[in-house]
Amino acid sequence: MRKTVLISNDDGYFADGIEALISVFREKYHVVVVAPETEQSGKSHSFTFRSPLNYKKIERSDGVECFSVDGSPSDCVKVALAHLLPQKPDFVISGINAGENIGIATFYSGTCAVAREAGFWRIPAVSFSLHSQQKDGVREYGKLALEVFENLLEKGFLDKAGKTIYNVNFPDKPINEIKGMKVVRQSLAYYKDTYIIEDGAASGKIRLRANDEGMAETETDHETFDIAASFAGYSTITPILLDATDEEMLKNLRGKW
Repeated sequence: MRKTVLISNDDGYFADGIEALISVFREKYHVVVVAPETEQSGKSHSFTFRSPLNYKKIERSDGVECFSVDGSPSDCVKVALAHLLPQKPDFVISGINAGENIGIATFYSGTCAVAREAGFWRIPAVSFSLHSQQKDGVREYGKLALEVFENLLEKGFLDKAGKTIYNVNFPDKPINEIKGMKVVRQSLAYYKDTYIIEDGAASGKIRLRANDEGMAETETDHETFDIAASFAGYSTITPILLDATDEEMLKNLRGKW
């Protein structure tokens, strides 16, 4: 009997990136898709609880069971696990996002929130993202995503459900020019965000000009950090803990409180 894979994203059920995953995972797994009705980029781990959610079944020519939800990416996972699916899936896969999710973008990312929500439910999960300059060719990356997933599975790295999720990023390189895979830390380099005024200064209306000024700081060691490795042309994989407790400070506080 085939194992079940729930696939979601933050770009919407219609996005090329999710089609790239569906097309390859359906050949080996029982795939169920529950994804946002509209693009939900940058929604992080927000979810809906003060208003109702609507979902609908999407008919697909390939027979894959698919639902759209008019909520956030984490809403999609919650609805799938708590309402739509008769039992928990074996794995949750997110992506392939149209734009990289490296460094602190991981915190803002709806793509990564899908994997994190799955982790909360003790389900092994992997998120996949592709540099925005390569998004037009995203369908080529489905097979590469499957290879990464099955490598993690075969080596036993998906056994720590509820503790660790995996964030995978493909760089700004054609797929045949990627230098390889680096296992790296998440960088905490931050963006020099700026805002532009709309409708005159008196309106109080401003819009974020995201990443316009680039990074305020960044590490250059591509053997250690995700941003540097991605910029150097490598795919990256970062294991991310769900428990964000600072263990060292926890010990210090307990000793002095």
